[in-house]
Amino acid sequence: MRKSIQELVLKNSLMREPLISYDTFGEKQMKIKVLEISDETPHLKWKLGDRVKITKILVTIKHLATQQVEEGEFDIESIERELAEKETL
Repeated sequence: MRKSIQELVLKNSLMREPLISYDTFGEKQMKIKVLEISDETPHLKWKLGDRVKITKILVTIKHLATQQVEEGEFDIESIERELAEKETL
């Protein structure tokens, strides 16, 4: 499957730079980094830009007062499956 240059640039920029956020009190820093993007083509054309399906993320929480770091890797597809199973119960 041939990818456009625009798709490759979007995927590379998503996977290179983490999203960084702070809590309201400035005590914690949270980083979300994209680890894996699906090769699926989107079903619909999105008018606000290109869409990609993220399949794996890495979440890092840093407690700024103690410099303690918590880190976890999440598989988005497995989380979606778990939520779908809970909805059917």
